[in-house]
Amino acid sequence: MTEDQIIKAYLSRLGKKGGSVTGPTKARKMGVDHYQLVAQRQRERWDRWRAENGRPAIKRER
Repeated sequence: MTEDQIIKAYLSRLGKKGGSVTGPTKARKMGVDHYQLVAQRQRERWDRWRAENGRPAIKRER
């Protein structure tokens, strides 16, 4: 096996181990870039929903 084949086999086996992953671990598993993209899309989706339903965004004071 070449180095590329070994790496490909290793990575495919890695993906099959976990089962369902939730919470902060999911960000690591999916990759930070993917997680940020999904979070951004979700925020946009909620913003559209709030605009359509006339509900303002929740402002939290810290």
